[in-house]
Amino acid sequence: PTPTPTPPPSQLLLNPGFESGNVNWVATAGVITNSTGRTPRTGSWYAWLDGYGTTHTDSLYQQ
Repeated sequence: PTPTPTPPPSQLLLNPGFESGNVNWVATAGVITNSTGRTPRTGSWYAWLDGYGTTHTDSLYQQ
């Protein structure tokens, strides 16, 4: 019989809450921040995408 594959881990992202800063993330400069200008959902770090009042493109991803 064919063996049952191992299910993937429940959390697929590394550093999903950004609490280690930009570790494991590739981002446009300034996207991952611990600036006091906004309040993260939890912790100190957060991602802020295209919120500076100008049209531009931000990127945020894991490889």
